[in-house]
Amino acid sequence: GEAEYETVKRVKKAVSIPVVVNGDIRSPQQARRVLKRTAADAVMIGRAVQGQPWFPMMVADYLVSGGSKEPKAPNLHLQKHTCLEHIRLLHAFYGEKMGVRIARKHIRWYIAPFTGGFKLSQEINQSSQPGQILDKLEAFYDQQLENLTFENRPQGLAA
Repeated sequence: GEAEYETVKRVKKAVSIPVVVNGDIRSPQQARRVLKRTAADAVMIGRAVQGQPWFPMMVADYLVSGGSKEPKAPNLHLQKHTCLEHIRLLHAFYGEKMGVRIARKHIRWYIAPFTGGFKLSQEINQSSQPGQILDKLEAFYDQQLENLTFENRPQGLAA
């Protein structure tokens, strides 16, 4: 279901402590609308961060600008670097066996917006070798960068 914000608004009016609103925050613009609607002191972001760990910074920049600064995801080179480093760190922290298994959902979240992302996640789910997984991911991002044109960018991506 969808988040219900009227209760947050009533709670905010009734208490003198800071109130944090959350639920279904999927864009910087939505965060701003929810904060205005509820008068909450802060917004908490959940699932929208999956596969885009830069999302909280996009929201913060947008809110600080008063909504005048268009939210922008980092360029695809930085997204590639972030994804690969995140997966390397998961493999290192959890070890080869568990690291590979835990990383699968994160990989899926990172590559889901791209053409071919689902197919690659299926291939990666069959692999148990961290090096092979990272090689496939790197090749995938390199292909995305090679194919990147203004017309076929996933929403919010810059070259």
